[in-house]
Amino acid sequence: MSALNVQDIQRRVRSISSTKKLTNAMMLIATSNLRKYRLKMQESRIFYNTYLDLGNDIFSRYLEDHDYPYLYRKHDDMKKLFIVIFSSVSMSSSFDYAIANFLKTKIKEGDELYVIGNRKMANVALQRQSIPNKIVFSQSELSIGSRLEAILERILRLYKNETYGSIELIYMHYKNPLVFIPKAKYLLPYFKDKEDIITNNTNLLIEPNIEAIVNALIPHVLSASIYGKYIESRVSEQASKRNQMENATNNAQEIIDNLLMERARVRQGNITEEINEITSALL
Repeated sequence: MSALNVQDIQRRVRSISSTKKLTNAMMLIATSNLRKYRLKMQESRIFYNTYLDLGNDIFSRYLEDHDYPYLYRKHDDMKKLFIVIFSSVSMSSSFDYAIANFLKTKIKEGDELYVIGNRKMANVALQRQSIPNKIVFSQSELSIGSRLEAILERILRLYKNETYGSIELIYMHYKNPLVFIPKAKYLLPYFKDKEDIITNNTNLLIEPNIEAIVNALIPHVLSASIYGKYIESRVSEQASKRNQMENATNNAQEIIDNLLMERARVRQGNITEEINEITSALL
């Protein structure tokens, strides 16, 4: 019986060792992806911040003398569209649950969702948080180009037609490899409240005119906002995945260490039992 126990332990050690190799490999892949996306995030921040600073200045100047619904309008009693960035793969459940939990604090009856990421995993996370399935649009991934342009064209049209009073982006803010926090950013109207409008008294020469600049600038500012936060969410996703795989690898090693100790104990027990049998036979 003892010999069988040793064999069982050895089989478990081999099995868990195989699992450890897999999780360790996945951790290395996630580490590589994390490095790649962090570089993209650093590059996109320059792009994003430049457009954001320019938009804040130009849009605020325009609202001093004009009304423009894309920049500001009352929307408190209107339906809202949330653009929610979930994970892109099926192994980031903690990431998705954190996003869904944050969304639950903001979504209200009648609001709808535009999901970017794995729709199946998004549905699972929403159901876990008891959020009714309100996904009306979905996009598996995002890039600067046709995919982003399609999203912009759609949300600008829906907002203009007053299908939605406001459009808000839910994403995962990256602080460091261990800390990432769900956050929200208003996309439309550009200024959530009148208090957000900046007063700027400095003279600025604008050609051909400020209205033309505002119309041309809005899609670029929204594009920079969505893409910048998308990349930041992907960085957070890879960091989350890396942490999960690292924890799984460490847990596997801990189990292996405990099994090896148990195997040594069983073997020692077998040796002791055999010595006792020999001693009894001699007596």
